[in-house]
Amino acid sequence: MVLPSDVKSDNVATLAGHLTDMTGAEVEDFSSDYCDVKSIHYLNHWENVDGGDSGGRVYIKLVTNKNFQETDSGHTVKQFEDYILKVHERYYFVNNIT
Repeated sequence: MVLPSDVKSDNVATLAGHLTDMTGAEVEDFSSDYCDVKSIHYLNHWENVDGGDSGGRVYIKLVTNKNFQETDSGHTVKQFEDYILKVHERYYFVNNIT
């Protein structure tokens, strides 16, 4: 699972690497005083296999807004992501081990 509180994290780099290896995805990075952006795009060739004419272009854009990393309740985006990961570990990953 990748959650973008920090698009420069190892998890996001791993996701981009896997997509590049599997699909030939192009990855672009942008950074400013206000945000960090990682854009990933590739052609979904499986659409051709499933009956599409030319494949579908897939665009993924992960953005870290440096000015808004805390909610009105005082919790950070990172704390929210950590909570989601704990819930997935408890309810999803344990019950879906292959």
